[in-house]
Amino acid sequence: MVLNVVLGWLSLQKQRFYCNGNKYVFCKSAEALADMPDPGPRIECRCEIIRDFAELERQACCPEIRKEIVKFAYYLRQGCQLYLIFHQNAVVAHSVVASLNRFHPYPFADHAVFEGGTDYLVFYGRTFPEYRGLGISSYMLTQICKNNIKNEERVFVTSNWDNAIAHKTIKKAGFKKLGILRYIRVGFFTLCSDFRV
Repeated sequence: MVLNVVLGWLSLQKQRFYCNGNKYVFCKSAEALADMPDPGPRIECRCEIIRDFAELERQACCPEIRKEIVKFAYYLRQGCQLYLIFHQNAVVAHSVVASLNRFHPYPFADHAVFEGGTDYLVFYGRTFPEYRGLGISSYMLTQICKNNIKNEERVFVTSNWDNAIAHKTIKKAGFKKLGILRYIRVGFFTLCSDFRV
């Protein structure tokens, strides 16, 4: 448990002060919500939204939650929402959603492509290996959009440029690819930033 806490803390420090890479940026807006597909998972699932630490503590009996509790608690303190997908009583997937007018989880999230209005960024998403290929990630993204797109809001998702499986999952949930963001940032300094459609 102590090792998990230390590793979680170190990971948070790294992502706050340094990031580099190539990310595809996907977006879904209110106009696309009406035409949004409703992909249901191929197994029975339910979605729960955790908004505060008390709710998180109630889920701490799940080993998947205990392992990540330091990160989840930090994100909840920043005003993020934690989405958990359950099959029976087991957590099978999770994602965190940040309101970008309150919190930028990664240094690249202050790029101009994300500006404008009350927008949301879906990040730190994972479906556990034994449940992949069952439509759970697309279902989770759909639930996130339904809960957060009200008027002019947009929901963003990023993915590594070479992750073709994630791209397919994101598009299945009705997201449109905006382009690719290349960046190198250390602390408050952007050494390189380029967005191409």
